[in-house]
Amino acid sequence: MFANINNIPVQVITVVDTTGDMTPLRFRYEAEDHSLQTVNIEKTISRQDCNYVGQQCVKYVCKAVKDEREVLFEMKYLIASHKWVLSKILN
Repeated sequence: MFANINNIPVQVITVVDTTGDMTPLRFRYEAEDHSLQTVNIEKTISRQDCNYVGQQCVKYVCKAVKDEREVLFEMKYLIASHKWVLSKILN
């Protein structure tokens, strides 16, 4: 799972609350064999506004279970371009 993660673009399904804050629920990425892999997010551990390469973004640290293994990872939502990237695996 997640081989060679370095800011790969992902498709994300989120929930938006009444204040406009997003919570990612699941995402999909293209694996090395070009198949689409879906990952359900078990928990959003943290959410932080940040600056990434001069762009405003929101950084999320999330937990998922993939192939019976717990994985912590970081995702970024780039506000100006409305794009999501899977930044890195934390464990």
